[in-house]
Amino acid sequence: MEIGTALGVSVIMGLLSIMAFYFSFSKKAEGFYEETNEGPDTTGFFIIVGWILMGLHKLYKVTFRNYHNLALRITLFFFGAIFMVMGVGIWFLT
Repeated sequence: MEIGTALGVSVIMGLLSIMAFYFSFSKKAEGFYEETNEGPDTTGFFIIVGWILMGLHKLYKVTFRNYHNLALRITLFFFGAIFMVMGVGIWFLT
């Protein structure tokens, strides 16, 4: 694998992990999907992330009635950790 490919994959995984960690510790994790359709950014990436968070939030409201916000934050934290490990692990494969 070339150094450019490893660098690109690491940067993408790093950005995904930063976003997941940000939403797991912020207060916007539950309301992010409500703001995506009203925001000035119409690139589609934030809309798709908003739809995923909306689906997870509705699923967790049904399954975990009292702790749905905590379940959403824990899920985002684990995805952030997975993306971070993937970003660091690509350097061991090269």
